[in-house]
Amino acid sequence: MPRELCRHQNFPDFKTFSHWILAFICVERFVSVRYPFQKSRLYTRRATFLSVGAAFTVSLVPFPCSYLSGVYFNFIYFYLEAAVSILYILIYMILPGGLIIIFTILTARHLRRNVRHRETIGTQSEQSSRRSVTMETQLTRLMFVTVVCFVLFTFPWTFIHTFDRLTWYGTYTLICTHVNPLFENIFLTLWAFSVLNRAINFYVYCAYAKLFRDQFVRLICCTKTETRR
Repeated sequence: MPRELCRHQNFPDFKTFSHWILAFICVERFVSVRYPFQKSRLYTRRATFLSVGAAFTVSLVPFPCSYLSGVYFNFIYFYLEAAVSILYILIYMILPGGLIIIFTILTARHLRRNVRHRETIGTQSEQSSRRSVTMETQLTRLMFVTVVCFVLFTFPWTFIHTFDRLTWYGTYTLICTHVNPLFENIFLTLWAFSVLNRAINFYVYCAYAKLFRDQFVRLICCTKTETRR
């Protein structure tokens, strides 16, 4: 494989797909909070398949770009290198990250309005209201933790990955020999952290959701769910 094509072999990976799935989860959470009585109409099997298909299709966009940048390297490398790198960073981090942050903020603001609205109206069913508020608070807390982990694990690698793509000669030919190994170690370390985002929801739910954690342990240990008497 030519060295130029090796530079693009990391473009088509499925971390992008997991990022877009997380973005759609944040959108779903906002819609469920904003329109609680429309869940049965909005959350259908068809809508689920369309959402997953859209996320998968968007994550596949870098594949042909990566192939073309290797095949036509000698002809349009100067123009295609920057274009492919920018396209990849947009699809990998900027667009899904922007959706995640925006809809998480909107969800938190709407939940705060709901709490104030309940306080002004009063409590006819105080116990059920407290339960719903507690559940919404926990879900929002999980989303905030997920967003923070997403930014911390993804943004540093995205930055150094962009620097590597757009400054090939500065990284590998002009920098001193003792700096290049350090750069490679930093690059690989940040890449390892970015891989955690493939299952960031799993880690967050295992850490904060006791019911989910207990169900996962029972699944691993092949034990049946205890029946309530």
